Amino acid sequence: MKKIGLTNSNGSLKKYIFLIILIIAVINFLSGCALLLVGGLAGTTGYLAAKQGYTVQSPIKKQSNK
Repeated sequence: MKKIGLTNSNGSLKKYIFLIILIIAVINFLSGCALLLVGGLAGTTGYLAAKQGYTVQSPIKKQSNK
């Protein structure tokens, strides 16, 4: 009688676990790259907006001692 499942005599369970770990690692690396890409785009947009004359105004106003 043949067993049905993930384990057999040639080590396919180890290959399966390695494949799952590899897929999880690749997904984690790609999500990190996506965050770097979004941060770079935000920085570039801010730089180009400042170059065109746009400024950022702080919502906190300091009291002047006159």
